Amino acid sequence: MTFTLQDTLPASAPADGDEFGYSVAFSRDGSTIVVGAIQPSGHGKVYVLAGLSFTIQTILTASDGANGDQFGGAVAVSADGSVIAVGADSARNGSTVGHHHGAVYVYSGVSWATQTKLSSSDPTIDSHFGYSVAISDDGATIAAGAKGWTSSKGKAYVRYGASWGSSTGLVASDGVAADQFGQSISISADGSIVAVGTLGAEEAYVYSGAIWATETKIIPADPDASSFFGGAVSLSSDGLVLAVGDAGANGLASTSGKAYVYSGAGYATELPIEASDGQSNDNFGGSVALAPLGDQLVVGASNAPFSGASNGQVYIYTGGGFADEQIIPDQNGNVNDVFGGSVAFGTSRGIVVGAPGVDGGFDAGAAYVYATPSPGSSITYQRIYGIPIMIDDNGVETVTQLLTSPDGFTP
Repeated sequence: MTFTLQDTLPASAPADGDEFGYSVAFSRDGSTIVVGAIQPSGHGKVYVLAGLSFTIQTILTASDGANGDQFGGAVAVSADGSVIAVGADSARNGSTVGHHHGAVYVYSGVSWATQTKLSSSDPTIDSHFGYSVAISDDGATIAAGAKGWTSSKGKAYVRYGASWGSSTGLVASDGVAADQFGQSISISADGSIVAVGTLGAEEAYVYSGAIWATETKIIPADPDASSFFGGAVSLSSDGLVLAVGDAGANGLASTSGKAYVYSGAGYATELPIEASDGQSNDNFGGSVALAPLGDQLVVGASNAPFSGASNGQVYIYTGGGFADEQIIPDQNGNVNDVFGGSVAFGTSRGIVVGAPGVDGGFDAGAAYVYATPSPGSSITYQRIYGIPIMIDDNGVETVTQLLTSPDGFTP
């Protein structure tokens, strides 16, 4: 199975300093891509792309945004692309300058025109609520991390109910200051399982059961002193497979990074994954994303050297035991492109990769869409009622906006 480049986003270049691609999300039906552009010197904005070749449908901004809010630092999208959650973890919400309580903005309705602002019920100074966000397939449940809560002990919140007005707070049962619980977050398709990563504790946690009350703690079997285990997490659709990134782990080289896949009862079965060409400080595992079925994994290594420059690479693992590795180099090829800084799976055959440093050091940013046909299938390309679709042995899926057929069919 080989993923190939299909689109470079957006078609028109973002402005210098936008950092387009800082965060990415991909709807599970393959119809919608969401890309954050944090604009460190501005308010930040989020691009929604859909249709053939993923053209810009709208650009989202916060109605009460301010410079430095980091709006777009984290994004998530429902399975059908109709609900979008955006983190703005440095939003002050009217508090004292420097008190970054954070916020999550939810967009829904026609053309994502309805904005709902969520905030934490118990903010502390520099909580950074919204540093990470995740959303269930139906858009009814949103999870958000506040890694700075209470001296960076960290907390996560699950919002649900009418206008996401109900809230359940999650804290690590053994958490302490500087754990940064909430550094990363992921949610199952039905919203019943939530995974939360840390940065300082080198741990990850999974919450399930009624009001997410059952906690399962995940630690690697081979922890390293330099570990950033938990810096990135990703659940499969059913929540039974968990990927955890550790960008500081000793892999093929010192601090080259690792990713881990957990499955089985209590996530007790651990599979460590290393880059076959790993080098020190690659940041392999800085971003991770599982395919919906949990059978494929994409790992970002945003500092990996390609052609002698630290511009980033992406690794895709497929096959039994994730044994097959495909390395995708930075498409732009400049130093500090941060290619792979963010990654997301849509369908099992489409991924999006963010590169917020692209544009010759001016950090305009870019994102890239890669796709592959279903393995072992015979493929035909047709139009039904004018809509381009792809038909294979496994059924029908409307994802040809990702694909160019071998026989030259143009969606």
